[in-house]
Amino acid sequence: MIARLFPLITLVGLTAVSGCASQPAAAAPGLSVSSILDGENAAVLREPDGTTFADVRAAFTPAELRFLHEHIGEVEQYVNARLQTGTLEAAWLAGYFRIESSLPLLRENLLTDRYFYGWEGPDPDQESSYLLDEQYTHHHVYIAAIEAITGRPLKESVALTPAEIEKLKAEADVDFAKRGEIPGRVERGLCARWLLSKLTEP
Repeated sequence: MIARLFPLITLVGLTAVSGCASQPAAAAPGLSVSSILDGENAAVLREPDGTTFADVRAAFTPAELRFLHEHIGEVEQYVNARLQTGTLEAAWLAGYFRIESSLPLLRENLLTDRYFYGWEGPDPDQESSYLLDEQYTHHHVYIAAIEAITGRPLKESVALTPAEIEKLKAEADVDFAKRGEIPGRVERGLCARWLLSKLTEP
C-alpha cells in the first residue's frame, strides 16, 4: 500500500532540505543534467507500479548522481518544469532530491490527476474494488514524493481548505450504478472519494 494537495492548499510541517547545494563543479565531458535525466536508464522512473526511491538511486551511476547533486539548481528547474506536465519520473526525482519547491506542483498533481489503473483486482461490479489503493498508481508516486520531502505522513504535511474539501465532495457525489452510462464521470468521482479518504479521514 502507500507509504503513509485547485488553488494551493496549506502545506504544513515542511522539514525538507531546499534545492540548494554547494557551488557546482565544472561539468564532466559529455555530462549534463538533461542528458542524464532524459537517458534510457531513467525510463524505469516512468513506471508508477512497484517503483521505489531505491530505483531512482539505481537508475544512475555514482558519477551521475554526484553530478546531479553538484548541479541541484538545474535539477530543480528540470524537475519543476516537468511536474507541470504531470510526468511521474519528475515526481520521483523531486522526492529523491528533497526539492521543497516542488511541493505545490506535487500537491496540484495529486489533487487533479484522475488516472485509474484499469482492471486487475477484485470484482469490477463492486464499488469497493474501485476504492483500493492499488487502483491509483499515479497518486502513490505523488504521495511518496511529498512524504519524502516533508519527512511526515501525508495528513501531517498537507491541509485542504474547506473550499477544496467541498469541491472534492461534489465530484465524489456519483452513483456507482451509472458506471455503464458515464464510466469516466463515475471513475473520476470515485478517485475524488479515494482522495478524501486519504486527506481528511482519521
